[in-house]
Amino acid sequence: MSDAGGRAGLRGRWRRAGAASAGRPAADLAGVGAHLRAGRSVRESWELGAGVRCSADGVPDVPELCAVWVGVESRRHVAPVVAASRVAGDVGAPVAEVLEAVARSLAAGDEARGDRDAALAGPLTTVRLLVCLPVVGIGLGALLGADPVGVLLDGGVGSLALGGGVLCTVTGAGWARRLVRSAREAGAEP
Repeated sequence: MSDAGGRAGLRGRWRRAGAASAGRPAADLAGVGAHLRAGRSVRESWELGAGVRCSADGVPDVPELCAVWVGVESRRHVAPVVAASRVAGDVGAPVAEVLEAVARSLAAGDEARGDRDAALAGPLTTVRLLVCLPVVGIGLGALLGADPVGVLLDGGVGSLALGGGVLCTVTGAGWARRLVRSAREAGAEP
């Protein structure tokens, strides 16, 4: 590796160490693909395009790739990239095209996850609001001059209503959160 290439790779590692953007893996893979198409070797392309070293067979160094792609979402992309690099090297497929296809796939997966999380934000916000409403109602009742706390703690029907309300609120919130978690897990990769 030339001295200029080594400095560029080190600058790339330093620059990316603090960045955890979700688009980083796709951008790095596109960079590696661009360097490959420009005629650089696989090793030089990984060093210049993503700031990581690779083995003689063109597989990027996993710890370095994890260090460059510091975000939790980005680290999830390491295994498919390493697998694609190995397969491309083993079967002699054009590495640039394979990596660009992986980059498109990762970007599409990130977009789908973002859409799913946006769709689930509404139900989670509704659950939070519904959990807070009874407390707000008690506060409003007190502001209007009623004695909701006294009624709820009188030991009679008010206390029974308080117990039933708390039970229903906790059960409903738990159920809604379980549904949201189930929806998230259904959309996750195997």
